[in-house]
Amino acid sequence: MKENSPINEIRPLSEYLIFDLGKESMLEPVTSPGKTRFRVTCYDPDRMNEAHAPGVHKYCIAKEFLDADIVISLPKIKTHQKTGITGALKNLVGINGDKDFLPHHRIGGTRRGGDCYPGGSSLRYLSELALDEANRRQGEKSFWYWNKLASALWRLSIPGPEHQMEAGWYGNDTSWRMVLDLNKIAEYGRTDGSLAPERQRFIFSLCDGIIAGQGEGPLQPKPLPLGIMSFSNDSCLNDRAMVLLMGFDPKKFPLLNNSNPVLDSYNITLNGKRIHIDDLKINAIRTLPPKGWFKYLDPEK
Repeated sequence: MKENSPINEIRPLSEYLIFDLGKESMLEPVTSPGKTRFRVTCYDPDRMNEAHAPGVHKYCIAKEFLDADIVISLPKIKTHQKTGITGALKNLVGINGDKDFLPHHRIGGTRRGGDCYPGGSSLRYLSELALDEANRRQGEKSFWYWNKLASALWRLSIPGPEHQMEAGWYGNDTSWRMVLDLNKIAEYGRTDGSLAPERQRFIFSLCDGIIAGQGEGPLQPKPLPLGIMSFSNDSCLNDRAMVLLMGFDPKKFPLLNNSNPVLDSYNITLNGKRIHIDDLKINAIRTLPPKGWFKYLDPEK
């Protein structure tokens, strides 16, 4: 596929259900008319705004997932530029079938009400607007011009480690909300597009952390010999355990702080022995965070 070619549907929309969480979405508190504009870096922003607006938060969910009574998820443990970690929670983003429904960040720096980067650089904001124009013109000749302009403006802003056009830093306040929305649908979503008060399916996660990923995950991680496989029916508790084994503090991850474990912290077995989750700290391995999280997660600080 060429860089500026239109993105085509691989599976027909008839195989998906448009699931609207409305005001029950975790994104609703950061959605306001005329100010909050959700983005995925390389996608048409206008399509995104059709799916997410005040009181409207739509996701494109695979019907075959909603039809299931038992789901087995197979995550690969690694660091993640936007959410800090990819584990059992983040892996369920895969139930969504169209990335135009997945807010990754909000345009602008923190001073402008966005969360793409800290501060309020005008050059970076102009770069984002140029990228918007490029994404609206995918498949057209003018795509190249707008894309190059966006890159040039971004370089002129002299970005630091926490300044990334893809919003890969610890202050990303959008991606974790999107992940928890999809976990809510995964656990409580009915086949008619409504949420039930009780769980609709059992979700088990078999996580591979034998050789995990560190650094610039999820796309460019470096090997991390974590040496563990985990099996859990509690996605939140599983990911808190993985974060502890990576030498990080779970309280520093909004994804984990805002999700609630089903089980208590004693329902963990390590090598056949029942332990408390905090006991995992003695087995921790020093892990390299993504550069946008380095100062924030560095255990020495």
